Amino acid sequence: MSKEQLAHFAIILGSLKNDLMADIERTVHTMQDEQTVFADPNDRASQETDMALELRNRDRERKLVKKIEQTIDRIKADDYGFCDKCGIEIGIQRLEARPTATLCIDCKTLEELREKQTAKYTPSGAPTKRPVLRLAFCFTTQAGGLHHPTRLP
Repeated sequence: MSKEQLAHFAIILGSLKNDLMADIERTVHTMQDEQTVFADPNDRASQETDMALELRNRDRERKLVKKIEQTIDRIKADDYGFCDKCGIEIGIQRLEARPTATLCIDCKTLEELREKQTAKYTPSGAPTKRPVLRLAFCFTTQAGGLHHPTRLP
């Protein structure tokens, strides 16, 4: 990757980091200013829900800021743009879409497939701690056409 391209991505990452830091700072001030005590329990619950959602979003942004800082360090170390697993160059289009990418599209696709195969999901798509029991009903001729539940993987 050329010096101009590295500088381009450093600028993109720097501006993204500054935007996120400004949002985090604005949220902190907003949360401090909105410390209103509501008499109605519904209003209080609504405010607590809003605060919890905002804190979760800020936590995600904090993690992204950390990843951006790691990526900027990779640019400085002249290690940016190469896949962590296979070592080939990550495509410019992928880096434009996701400047913090550390895996090429092939390695990322394989990683996502492995995650999909090993993770257990509920019907809503949220991960669950315990496996989901799925049953299928099959016909067997030996049992006179009765349905027998069979556990699926």
